[in-house]
Amino acid sequence: MGVSADTILTFKKDIFEMGRQRALSSRDTRLNEEHLKALEDHAEAMAREQAATIFDPVNSLHDQFRQEKYESSKSVIPLIEKGIALTEEDVRKRRDALAELGRQPQKPLIPWLLFIFGAILIGVTVAPTLHDFFFSEIEDQRQAWFFSVLGGTFAGLVLSWSLLATFESTASQRVVHYLGLVGGVLFGFSLMLIRLIGADSKIALTLSIGLAILEISVVILMDWVGRGLRHQFADYDLRIKEYDRRFKELESAKEELHYRQEQKTIQQGIINEHIRHVYDREARVKQIENLIRGSRQAIRDGYLQGLSENEGRIYGK
Repeated sequence: MGVSADTILTFKKDIFEMGRQRALSSRDTRLNEEHLKALEDHAEAMAREQAATIFDPVNSLHDQFRQEKYESSKSVIPLIEKGIALTEEDVRKRRDALAELGRQPQKPLIPWLLFIFGAILIGVTVAPTLHDFFFSEIEDQRQAWFFSVLGGTFAGLVLSWSLLATFESTASQRVVHYLGLVGGVLFGFSLMLIRLIGADSKIALTLSIGLAILEISVVILMDWVGRGLRHQFADYDLRIKEYDRRFKELESAKEELHYRQEQKTIQQGIINEHIRHVYDREARVKQIENLIRGSRQAIRDGYLQGLSENEGRIYGK
């Protein structure tokens, strides 16, 4: 590095023009040694300004500060690299630990088909019973059937929800599930008794018992599926918590690694900048003698060129 060739060339052109203009402004046609020496000394001073002093941390406080900063960065780099190596190992361990769990656990799905089927089936069996024993005296049969279907649908939805949608392993949801099971079985027996009271034939008796068996069977089926679903959700809850924990640990390790790498880049940048600065200072000091000689010669040539032009204008007249 150092003062670039373009910078030196421009500087010499400016020095040359300065000597030329000084001669033109003086209107001299003969060499004035005092003027020339003053110009050469001025050119030398300007050349020295373009150069720099050699890097000296012993006698210069500014250089001492730069040197201490450089040494500090050099001493920190090995510690940072050690930390990076440890963090990289930690990232690998965290990544392997997460890979042991396989893909991210998928949340179990509620069997909506069974949910709807159970609600509809219970609603279909309950609605006629409600109509015959509770709403038959309503004169408007459309209204009577409306309330019967509404009641049957409500009963089917409540039982399906309590048995299939209470899948979380909390005390309240377990209570709701058991209440749904017990209530569903008792509800089926109650409807059977109501139907048996009104049964006036063997067919009606058989139908009453058959509907009760169907209703209770559907309740037991939904209870069985619901229990299995609860176990699936409990297992999912454990696995997703473990997956999230390991994933967060991996991300935290990655962030730590990124931070340490950034710190190394910063410290390495300080070291590289210091080396460039010292080299530039040394290179510019080495150039000073050549720059001074070239500057003195350039201003001399410019001054002589100006004298020549002055002489040409006089003889031209």
